[in-house]
Amino acid sequence: MPNMWDRDLVAGMGDFQYRKLNMLQVGLGTFGTFLQNLTNPEEEYAPMRWLLSAASNASCTLLGVGVEPIVEHIESLRPALQQLPNAALLQAAIGRQSDKVTVHAITPECYQKYLQEVAPVDRLAFEASMLYFRNMSCVGRDHPELIYWQESLASRFGPVVEMQPVESMSFTYSDVCNMLRFSGVEVLVVDAEGHDCQILQSMVDHCKCKGNESAWPHVIQFESMGHSDKVDGWPAEDSILELLQSYGYLVVCRGVDTQLILDREFSCEARLQRWASEISCFRCGVWGRAGMPYWSSSEGGATCYSCICISRSLGPWAFEWQQLSNSWSLSSLASDGYSLWAVSRNRDIYCCTNGRWEEFLASEAEILSSCCGLQAIRPRQREGVTLLASDAMCHLAASVDYLPLWGADSCGRIRSYSSGPGLWEGLPGTLEQVSASSAAHMWGVDGAHAVCYREGSQGSWVKVSGSLQQVAVSGDGRHVWGVNDYNEVYYRAGHEGNWAQVPGKLTRVAVSHDGSRIWGLDIWGHPWECRL
Repeated sequence: MPNMWDRDLVAGMGDFQYRKLNMLQVGLGTFGTFLQNLTNPEEEYAPMRWLLSAASNASCTLLGVGVEPIVEHIESLRPALQQLPNAALLQAAIGRQSDKVTVHAITPECYQKYLQEVAPVDRLAFEASMLYFRNMSCVGRDHPELIYWQESLASRFGPVVEMQPVESMSFTYSDVCNMLRFSGVEVLVVDAEGHDCQILQSMVDHCKCKGNESAWPHVIQFESMGHSDKVDGWPAEDSILELLQSYGYLVVCRGVDTQLILDREFSCEARLQRWASEISCFRCGVWGRAGMPYWSSSEGGATCYSCICISRSLGPWAFEWQQLSNSWSLSSLASDGYSLWAVSRNRDIYCCTNGRWEEFLASEAEILSSCCGLQAIRPRQREGVTLLASDAMCHLAASVDYLPLWGADSCGRIRSYSSGPGLWEGLPGTLEQVSASSAAHMWGVDGAHAVCYREGSQGSWVKVSGSLQQVAVSGDGRHVWGVNDYNEVYYRAGHEGNWAQVPGKLTRVAVSHDGSRIWGLDIWGHPWECRL
């Protein structure tokens, strides 16, 4: 516990009487603080406004503490305390031990010296570029990116900017709680230029102690640009993330900053649910918990977990659907591995190869064989391809002649048709819809819309995760697509993959042999294509 003389480091509220803080911000710098957001509209910082909305009190009466080791930054924020009667500033660092430390920073005197070395015409630009330097104070060593910024600034303006050692006190998280007498924190924000993981570890050391169960922050944000990996060694940032998850935190979003939320509070606190609902995927539009963990980019915008999985598996083109031009309303579609086949509601047949459509009237189709509501059809003047359609034309399969066609008959029995001998065969089990690859990876949907998988004709059906009304597998068996009752589109990388939602609304899907093309029908029966 720090001695009483350490209270000279505190400005503002010195005793929170064991109440829970609304905000604890460690690492203040020159902008983006909760104090500036609440007292000066001209300095409002949108990310901080969002974080404040996770607190139960985001007004000027909030209980808040800002921690910063650099005197210059503390002094610049001290006037804000006049409008924040329940806030405090602590001039110190936080770490896993209480001791004196050296902070590497730009002092005001050196800043003015460098400014005078710059040509007067360049001073405004130099001051703007120095803003990042003034926020690069780092405990125990120079900032991990100092050399890069030194060289960049020297090439533009001349001076080689050096950090100066500044003495400061460092306290453990427990010491800060005991010194200011607060019981816990709703929102913890850490931006300590490579020291973030040590601060979070100190917080964990405190909160995991017996009697401190209610001290865990409801929301945590820390900087995750890789600085801590360089200071503490890789993979420090991933390790602290795993540690926090082991104590019940969910990752909300990762990126330049990472946000986490305590699951037990998230499940019961409406304000936290509202806060999380403000983040959404710019690709598919999913929001809140359903898309976690999101990833944010430096350009702005967030991508949900499912869209990230899709991008990693298929590339960014998975989000680029193009409508295929035609004037028909189609009821179902299938691929023979290379071309797209479709049927209209009046049973006319269409084929699209490389964007070129052919039409085969129903009267021109040759019915090769029928069995319990299934018809094997061959379009006239199109040798080598056979279609398998249900009586209602709601399901369609297509194949080159040397491969069997699979479908579910009117009673749900699974049947295959081989065009060579013209024979029907059956498999055990009942399904509403079946899709099979050339390697006999078989997928289907049962009457309850559960997804089933069978490896080869000699295997057995097993249920896999998911609830869909139609599935389609590529000829090589490596790509599976499906749609559910809400016309949502899903993808998985074969049997070993996991379902991930793909942006868009479709009622039917079909896949090429190698999975490089996906086709679908929208609710109006218009066909769409995605090329990967």
